[in-house]
Amino acid sequence: LAAFFGAMLIPKQIDRAAGQLRTSFWPVLGTGILAHIAFGFLVVFAALLCLILIGIPILFILIMAGVAIKVFGRVALFYFFGQSLARSLKWNAPTVLGASFLGLLVVEVVGFIPIIGLVFKGVLTALGWGLAVRTRFGTLDNWFRKSAPLPPPAAPAA
Repeated sequence: LAAFFGAMLIPKQIDRAAGQLRTSFWPVLGTGILAHIAFGFLVVFAALLCLILIGIPILFILIMAGVAIKVFGRVALFYFFGQSLARSLKWNAPTVLGASFLGLLVVEVVGFIPIIGLVFKGVLTALGWGLAVRTRFGTLDNWFRKSAPLPPPAAPAA
């Protein structure tokens, strides 16, 4: 339910994040794998800090951030798969909510295949994390792109 409320509330951000999957698949996957590994280390560090009580709020914040990243990434992936299926069947372009629901069906059907489904879900987790981190929850096209260098300062007037 949280995924579909997200699809209704922030459709532009979900569309932007899903568009990044078409243009830069491998960088998104790499970013997702690195983000997931870094998150794991942060959770272990916060769990160790729980021994001295300071880690409890940090761990709680990390869990909330992890849930938000996972939900946003999954909705963007559901939208991507639903939109791709609708295009391949030459259906009219569905809304973000409709495409997300169609994508949910596709992902769950593939997820039921015993070994392939496990690998598929693991790749989707990395892709979802990569989409959320790389696009900063769909607000930017690429958060890690180098910006143009600043022009040199103008000469002072005499």
